[in-house]
Amino acid sequence: MKRLTILAPLQQRPFRLLFSGQVISDLGDWLDTIALFTLIVYRWNMGASALATLSVALALPWAVIAPLAGVWADRWPRKTVMIGADL
Repeated sequence: MKRLTILAPLQQRPFRLLFSGQVISDLGDWLDTIALFTLIVYRWNMGASALATLSVALALPWAVIAPLAGVWADRWPRKTVMIGADL
């Protein structure tokens, strides 16, 4: 029997393309967040309360939408959910 490793999925080209595209997308999302934090703290000279307010504002939609999104994701086609989740 062939032993499977954690890197086994990377041997499949379609998975590599999906994975690398997602990594690039996630990197862009985090760079956007870091840029906002940097603007607030260093450029606009706002304090920790402004940074905390931005953090809550960024997290609040996830907390509100996540339970509903889970229900919808179970009912919709997987491909549609994957594409929609990255928009």
